Amino acid sequence: MGDYVYGSGEVTLKKELSAVNFSQIQEGLKKKKDDLDMVELTFRIRLDATNKSSIMEINEGSDSWDEENTLEILAYLAPYITEGRFVYFNEDEREYWRYVYVPLSEKWKRQEGQITYENGIETRGHGKIILKEENTPGDRFNIQCDIEDAIQELNINITFYSDRCRGEDIIYLYEEEREIWNEEKTLKFLNLFNPYIKEGIIEYYGDKYPWNYQFNSATATWKKQDGWIIPSSETQIKPMSKDNHEQIFTIEDVLSVTGGNTKVKLVGYEGEIEHCVWTGIVDDYNFEYSPYGHHKAIHISVTNKDISQDDNDVLYIYFNYPELTEENKKEIEELKKYFYFCGFPEGGVEQIYYRYGKNTEDYIRKHSMNEILDNINPLN
Repeated sequence: MGDYVYGSGEVTLKKELSAVNFSQIQEGLKKKKDDLDMVELTFRIRLDATNKSSIMEINEGSDSWDEENTLEILAYLAPYITEGRFVYFNEDEREYWRYVYVPLSEKWKRQEGQITYENGIETRGHGKIILKEENTPGDRFNIQCDIEDAIQELNINITFYSDRCRGEDIIYLYEEEREIWNEEKTLKFLNLFNPYIKEGIIEYYGDKYPWNYQFNSATATWKKQDGWIIPSSETQIKPMSKDNHEQIFTIEDVLSVTGGNTKVKLVGYEGEIEHCVWTGIVDDYNFEYSPYGHHKAIHISVTNKDISQDDNDVLYIYFNYPELTEENKKEIEELKKYFYFCGFPEGGVEQIYYRYGKNTEDYIRKHSMNEILDNINPLN
């Protein structure tokens, strides 16, 4: 085809695959991409906490698209997946087709289609909102009626279902993939929930990049952010104590399933102030002590085409510095015994504690003072 062809989709990776397997798959896919000269092929793994699965998202676009190359990529993925679907379209000819993975035959099947649409982008979205505890049964009934009325009034392809998990009322939302998407309608729909909810995250994908809307309970508004989010565990996050870091999808979790040559920047938020605290490739990350690895990843974004050559294809992982609990403060005071003999920088022990968490004491005992002082001035 001489016209521009764009395709996107995702596969569900087998649950028995290890972090090592993930790394091998990504490295193998990168080699295929280079061998086939598929410059615009991009891919990433997304951890799905709700379904306890791992999803690989893949996108490609080319003005000299070769189906044989695409089929070779799909065939490479087949042994590692349980399901998959990719949608393709030709912008000039308005041709539309897709590839669907058939588990029984372990092969991909092509399905033809044809679409006609006004100027727009293919868009799909999914997410959930958590209702306030003080909502009455009458409130919950009214919310459901409002949703049904809004779907008809706004003519949007949104489906939903309600669930109760660990004492919380949750509404899951899914907006079906469509070629004509209207942000104003989506925000009008989301604003219906504002008086009733305490949390909400809706992720969207379209026009080759992801974005999301997060509900800000302080302002009771939705904030748009570029990039993608790792869904957090529905279990309450435990304090950052010495013996307590059993969080799902921490920074260490993310890095453990990321290819070794991936460039990474860890960015911590202290209120509205952000600090870039670590940068490098995954192979250089010290998994023995996992700097900042125990913190919960709140947001992830990938820059593929930055103004700076050095910032091409960088994985940004964001986290919030948690408030220190009384237990944290006691642990920090105990750690200061190692520095009574010297004029250690004020606040330095706290910085090391934020960096290594439960591993702080072990790190202090096994490293020189110069190595410890290197941790006091994080890269900004």
